Order: sequence, then C-alpha cells, then structure tokens
Amino acid sequence: MLIDDGLLVRGDHDWTAVGDLSTVPVPATVQALLAARLDRLGAEERAVIEHASVAGQQFYVGALEAMSAGRSLDVRTALRGLVRRDLIGPDRSLLAGDNAFRFRHLLIRDAAYEAILKSARAELHARFAEWLERVAGDRIEEQEEILGYHLERAHRLHADLGPIDDATKGLGLRAAAHLGASGRRASERGDVAAAANLFQRATDLLPVGSAERPQLLYELGGAMILVGDMRLSFSASEQASTEAAAAGQKSLHWLARIQRTGAHALMEPHAVSTEDVRAELDEAIRVFEGLGDEAGLANAWLGLCDLEWMPCRFEDAELAAERAAEHARRAGDRRLLERALVRRSAAQYFDATPPGEMLEAVGTAVEEIGGTTGFRFLATAARGLCLAWRDDLDGARRLLDEADAIAEALGSSEMLMSSLECRGDVEFLADIAAAERAFREYYRLTDELGDEGHKSTAAGHLARALAHLGRFEEAESYARIAIEAAAEDDLASQVLGRAAQARVLSAQGRHDEAISLAREAMEMFADAQMSSSQGDVCMELAEVLRAAGRPAEAAEAARSGLGHYERKRSVPSTKAARAFLASLGGETRPSRT
Repeated sequence: MLIDDGLLVRGDHDWTAVGDLSTVPVPATVQALLAARLDRLGAEERAVIEHASVAGQQFYVGALEAMSAGRSLDVRTALRGLVRRDLIGPDRSLLAGDNAFRFRHLLIRDAAYEAILKSARAELHARFAEWLERVAGDRIEEQEEILGYHLERAHRLHADLGPIDDATKGLGLRAAAHLGASGRRASERGDVAAAANLFQRATDLLPVGSAERPQLLYELGGAMILVGDMRLSFSASEQASTEAAAAGQKSLHWLARIQRTGAHALMEPHAVSTEDVRAELDEAIRVFEGLGDEAGLANAWLGLCDLEWMPCRFEDAELAAERAAEHARRAGDRRLLERALVRRSAAQYFDATPPGEMLEAVGTAVEEIGGTTGFRFLATAARGLCLAWRDDLDGARRLLDEADAIAEALGSSEMLMSSLECRGDVEFLADIAAAERAFREYYRLTDELGDEGHKSTAAGHLARALAHLGRFEEAESYARIAIEAAAEDDLASQVLGRAAQARVLSAQGRHDEAISLAREAMEMFADAQMSSSQGDVCMELAEVLRAAGRPAEAAEAARSGLGHYERKRSVPSTKAARAFLASLGGETRPSRT
C-alpha cells in the first residue's frame, strides 16, 4: 500500500520529506482566484476539501470519513460536487475497497490547506495519522515516514498555539519514534541524506531529558559524518554523549564520545592528537568488555582501524577491521558488519593486497551481507581499481562511473570524496590532466564541507598532479596547504605535499633541496604499509635525482619503487618504473634493501 500525502517525494524504496509545500510562494493573483473559488463552495464541500488537503495531493474516501467522525458530513456527496467543479478527480486506488481521488492541481490543495485554522489543522493531521495507522496494520513500516510526518505536523501546530500539554508531548514522542525508525531504514539502504533529515526532525521533537533523545542524537551524528557535515556531526555527537551520561546510558555515552572525537579530528586535525584518541579507544574497549557489549567493541575497533589511516599503516587497519567484523557478527548487527567489511576493503586498497585477493575478499563480503547500496558502491569502486591495476583503464573508468552514480543518488559526500580520490588515482596512471580535474573536485568538496582532515590529503594529491603537469606555482600553493593543514602524523598529506614541493624545486634548478625533500618524504613513509604510494614516492625521488644528473642513485630509487609496485601487482605502475629504468640503462630488478 502506498499513500501519497502530497508533501513527500517517492524514491525507489521510500518517501523523502521535502517540506510543507504551502510555504512555496505563489503569485497573489493566483492565490486570490483559488481562494475565491473555494469561498463559493457550500459548507460540506468546503469542509471535505479542507480535510482532503490535509490528507495530501492524493486522498482516500475512508480517510476523509475518519477525519470527519463526529460531524454530520455527507463525504461522498460532497466529493461528487467537487468533481463536478473540476477541483478534484478520481485516481487509481491502491487500497482494496476504498476509492481514491486527487486534486486537479497542487495549488488548489495548498489554497484549501491554508484556509484551515491551525487548531483544526492540528486535529485533522492527528486524525489522519490514526486512520493511516489503522489501515496500514502490520505493514506500517511502508507508511511510517508519512505517519511520522502527520504526527509531527500535529505536534508543531499545537505547540505554535500555546503551552505544550501532555497530549501534545505525546504526539511529539510518537512522531519522533516513527521518524527515527524511518531514519534507520534509510541508513540501512544507504540513503544517508534522507537518514540525516529524518534523525534531525526526530531529535527536534524530543525534549532534553527524554530517554530516547541520546540515541537519536548519536544516529544523527553518524549520518552527518556520511553526509560530510563534520560540524553538525560533532555537535550532535557531543550532545548525545552528555545526555547519555546524564541518563546513565554508559555504552551509548562511550559510543557518542568515540564518534565525537572522530568528527573533531576531521574538522580540526591539529586539535586532536593520535595518542589521545588511541587512549580513549583503549578505555572504551575496557568499558565495553566489562559491559559485554559486542556492538560497542565493534565500534571501538572500527575507531582503531580509522586511527591507522593517519600513519598509513593499512595492514594494521585491515586487522582492526577484521576484529570489528568479528564483534559485529557476535552482536548480530548487520549494519556494523557492513561498516567493518567496507573498512577492510578500503584498507586492502592501500596495503599490499594484490587485486585478485582484493576481488575475492569483496566477493565474499557481498555474499555475507548482501548487495546493500552502500556496499555496492564500495564493491563497484574496488572492482574498478582492480581493473586499473590490471591495466584495463577503460573498464576501470566504466565501473567508477557506476560508483559515482551510486554516490550521487544517495547524496553521500563521503562516498563522493572516496570516488573522486579513486578516480584521480586511476587517471594518474594514464591521463594526469584528468587526474588533476578529479583531485580538484575532491579538494573543492572537502573545502565546502569544512572537512579539514580530508582537505589536506586532497590538496596533496592536487599538488602532485599539478607538479606533473608543469603548473609549478599552483602546485607549490596546494603543497603548502597539504603540509600546513594536516596534522603532523597525517603521513599521506605530509608526504604528498613534500613530493610535490620536491618537483617544484627540481624544476627551479634547486636540485639539492629537491633531493633532500624527496628523501625526507620517502623516509617518512619508511614504516608505512601503503605499497603503491610508497612506490610513487620512490619514483618522485628517482625523477629529481635524474634531473640533478645522478642516474645511478635515480636507478636505485626506481628499483625500490618497482619493488613496491610488484608487491601490489600494479601492471601500469610496474611498466612505468621499468621504462624509467630502461631510459637510464639500469637494471630492472627490484632492490633487496
């Protein structure tokens, strides 16, 4: 059963609120004409069309009769009169035994709705919600967002009219429960924009001190991370932590603390030290172990996994993600398991896992958790990257196009950023100008969202691409942003910035400075677990050494780079390193050091 209330837009699997259309400006002359038409209606027709306007653009006779309970209205006769006046018309019914109608134009519906006193509107929304809940029965999940909307409207209209009594509070609590449940389903299917909207509306309905509010605030903070709004995520998570502690909700308090710290690190990288984050996560693990909270442990291990991103220790990140997956399985939490497997696959992208093993792991994960939209994005992007490493760049681009479409459809800024970074990495293998465009968009998005953690990495990627294109002044500018904006232990940003600066210095003939900076970048990566990127830094050093007229040292650096590429089994990078060595007349055997 699907009911269109005129204020919701139906996607493939759900209804997403877009707001009260009565707030959309309409020319005064049109409003006046419509109001005049409605004024000429008889009392019964006027009452029925107003009730219908609350139900929505499409409405059912049964709903109007329920909303008219206690009044001597001849609903069916009034509807026939409204049809004759061409204000409404018959519509296809999706309810057995009930007839459906639809307003001839949305503006007619809006004019009728605006004519209702707020007190009457509130009562009618509440009555419609009661009817909807009754007819939906055990299929209420299909209508829960609409039900939540009508209860929300009833609550807000009553609140606008005066002091909030117990009945009005009850409407708000019921609305929040239904909107929160709808938000969880939106989150499960990967519709993060809808989830954030629904969680925000649900929390706004609950007073501070409500037992349900900390959980909804925590879920809102998580959704905002995926949307890309780190400031709102931090704020919601901080409120959740404070209110959960006050309510004695110990596990939730620690979950919200972990989430708040993660958002803070992305928002202000210099304000959060890795040591403090690790200490907080270790303490959280002890708390969750004491409580026997498997879901909490999964979240804490996911935090430790994310922490390994900073020093680029992706093999350790992969192990932490696997620990998180184990706890998620014990908790029976499919969403947590998906998050853990996504992190594991992302870590395998960066570490030395060969394409074949990575594809096998992705396939196993899909079998375990199914083809959810969120994991479908990652699986598609991962397969694209594996094709790129196997030198099928056209195939890789097609799959990344599919991944882009998934991210855009879901409105997930986090997915869009990941997709742009993948796109840039793939294009760097063949078309650096295309890589520069992808990295520039990646940077623009992080800047727009205030995501300083990812912004420094995006700046480093962009700086390196610009340096390879010979746009040295601009490259130097973004390299400086990468180094200065990143935390000191954010290795990827620091190394990318230095690699780009080394190229700039080399082009300026400042060879000793360029070599020193490139060596510094390579030394910073000495303990990293990031094969392809380590190979890239070796090749940057090789390039500046060749430019300085030091071919033997350039060959040694290139052999080190080749070794990293061969461990990752990246065919295009291996070919490029071998070609570089051939141009020097050096050996192509990887270095053993």
